[in-house]
Amino acid sequence: MDTTRIAVIAAASAVVSWALKGVAIWAAGGPGNSPLEGPLFFIGLVCFVVAVCSFAMSVVGRPEWWAKGAAVAGAVITVAAFAMVSGLAVDQLATTAHWVWGEITLWLPALAVLAGSSRYASRQSMRTA
Repeated sequence: MDTTRIAVIAAASAVVSWALKGVAIWAAGGPGNSPLEGPLFFIGLVCFVVAVCSFAMSVVGRPEWWAKGAAVAGAVITVAAFAMVSGLAVDQLATTAHWVWGEITLWLPALAVLAGSSRYASRQSMRTA
């Protein structure tokens, strides 16, 4: 199983899903008005969790179940902390109460996981080439 490829695809899917959620909110005139808002958030959340867990398992590089489990647990805690810190930073930088500021707190962690998994995947492909 190529967990690196799964991580990149899942992270890209989370970014796309949450971007489409933003478009749905914008097209509906604000949060809570679009019937697509909830499903797109859920799809993005599932993809994001899969991306984080797959990325952690690919980085650990050990076959033992306990090492992979520890890597996944550490990754989930790290991503939660990053999401909290980025959310606090966005709250401090927000100049208005516009809904886009809240959406940025979804996009930042998803883009960070996409960037990290893409970089790791490209480094892995260079090593095997």
